[in-house]
Amino acid sequence: QRQIDPCDLVAMEEFARGEPLRVDLVYARGDHPENIFKTDIYRRDARLWLHRDLAAIVLRAAQDIRRQWGALLVLKDGLRTVEAQLQALTDTLYAR
Repeated sequence: QRQIDPCDLVAMEEFARGEPLRVDLVYARGDHPENIFKTDIYRRDARLWLHRDLAAIVLRAAQDIRRQWGALLVLKDGLRTVEAQLQALTDTLYAR
């Protein structure tokens, strides 16, 4: 099993104030209208984590989207823990 160094992870909420993006972590709430699992996969206080290389790409994309279309990039999901992935695959009606 390949592991990611925690030092390489970036919490995208840190950029929401200064960049044209918003974090809407869909799977932290079972009652979120876009949560296909209809159950909490993440804790309610979960954060959206990305690898730093991907985070840099997402930030550039958010800036380009704002510049070209005046829109805001909304992030719905990111890096999942193994436990959250297993729950999504085994403990939900969607996976059955």
